[in-house]
Amino acid sequence: MQEHAEFPGKKLIITDGVFSMDGDIAPLAELCTLAEKYNCVMMVDDAHSSGVLGRGGRGTVDHLNCHGRVHIQVGTLSKAIGVMGGYVCGSRELIDFLYLRARPFLFSTSHTPATAAACMAAFSLLDSPEGEKLVKKLWANTKTFKRELKKRGFQFKVSETPIVPIHVGDARKRLSFRKSFLKRECLRPQ
Repeated sequence: MQEHAEFPGKKLIITDGVFSMDGDIAPLAELCTLAEKYNCVMMVDDAHSSGVLGRGGRGTVDHLNCHGRVHIQVGTLSKAIGVMGGYVCGSRELIDFLYLRARPFLFSTSHTPATAAACMAAFSLLDSPEGEKLVKKLWANTKTFKRELKKRGFQFKVSETPIVPIHVGDARKRLSFRKSFLKRECLRPQ
């Protein structure tokens, strides 16, 4: 950071909220402090925490109480929300800029009314007592899954989230594991 402090123009710090390979949660508060110190724009990709972390599934910004410190929050609607597409949250100026300049936005079509309604229903559910129960169930299922994996001799890195990275070993062992895994009728690729 320091070596770029004198560069002209705005600087951008980008992080995942939750890293997909190991399920680690980003040190967002520390990154926000760096962004503030060096006058950077702070951006978080919450693809793996939307619908899972924070009150009502609001992601890592809410989970780590970094409200007002993150300038851009992006995520997907195709994981916990269960639909398709994604979102960008930011200032009115940013959103207007994206309307005019973002090529994927310019050259794509809008969601169908049914997709928009499904997203709205998912967010409403997440923000309700029933949604809170579902998120708690996700965490309870994750705990059960990890316990059962351990009982069966699987080794995995400790994860702070429902992402459970299973480390199988070298390439030969992974291939053997994959073959035995696919022998089960319900797991065969279509």
